[in-house]
Amino acid sequence: MFGWLKRGAQKGQAGPRDVAEEAARDTYRLVAKLEDALGGMHSAMTEDPFVIGTLAAHAAIVATVTSDGPCPLPVVETAMVRAIEYAFGAAGVGGARALELLLQHKSRPEYARGSQIATLILAARFARDDLQDDPLLVRARERVLSMPDALRPSFGSTEAEQVSAQLFHDLFVSPLKAKYGEPGKAP
Repeated sequence: MFGWLKRGAQKGQAGPRDVAEEAARDTYRLVAKLEDALGGMHSAMTEDPFVIGTLAAHAAIVATVTSDGPCPLPVVETAMVRAIEYAFGAAGVGGARALELLLQHKSRPEYARGSQIATLILAARFARDDLQDDPLLVRARERVLSMPDALRPSFGSTEAEQVSAQLFHDLFVSPLKAKYGEPGKAP
């Protein structure tokens, strides 16, 4: 995995951009929401396999879902690298370092957990039937439906977006708040 990207980087070319770029930008919008929810990003998040796994899987899934037909592996991998690069670019993480982080953490359990979180968040967003009975998704849907009607639109315009936002908060934002606290303060 990622071998083609390493070779391409050595030759000075990065590979396909259209679907990969769209997926990376979509993931960056998720990062912006995370920054808003946390009041910024803790510097240690650039090395956190849970965060990296969540963002990489988000980009990979969005690339796959938004692709016209089967999404080639190089496009998925480019989306993953770009997502990490965009997420942590302000911390000096470029494409080569993003690739290094993905390779370094991909076999860690926290990375896998992050991938599972992204899968569930996007399953809600794209209303995938095969995961609609997942207990976490069911609980998030119940929480959204129990909200006052006036509050629900702040989570998204559709029920699927609202449930996805609730999962994002419960499964991604909350654990990061517990782990890191406020940016600039010791966890």
